[in-house]
Amino acid sequence: MTTSIFIARLLRVLYLTVGLGMLLQRQYYRQMLESMMNTPALLYFGGAMALGAGVVIITFHNIWDASWVVLITLLGWAALIKGVALLVFPQTAVKWSRLFARSDNALLPAVVIALIFGLIFAYYGFLA
Repeated sequence: MTTSIFIARLLRVLYLTVGLGMLLQRQYYRQMLESMMNTPALLYFGGAMALGAGVVIITFHNIWDASWVVLITLLGWAALIKGVALLVFPQTAVKWSRLFARSDNALLPAVVIALIFGLIFAYYGFLA
């Protein structure tokens, strides 16, 4: 099994589960986001986890070609940048998150993106 397929199988589970959770339990996820923004230890932990995931992905999968596998690389870099932002500039990250969380339909784009990524990774991880 290639690294791309292995990571796609892991991300499929993550993105489909979180996407469905956000779709079916919007209020819970909104409250969780608000709670996280008010808890510095959770922000730190989230930043450390994002940074770690990003470093692992780009260390083992920094592939820039014109296929679906570049999505994994882009997500790795996005996680790395998010982790750095949460650890170095936590107040700015909280400010942006508050703007995002205030809208009634704020989670809808995240739901759609998570489900699309989950379906893409499910297809390439298991069917293609």
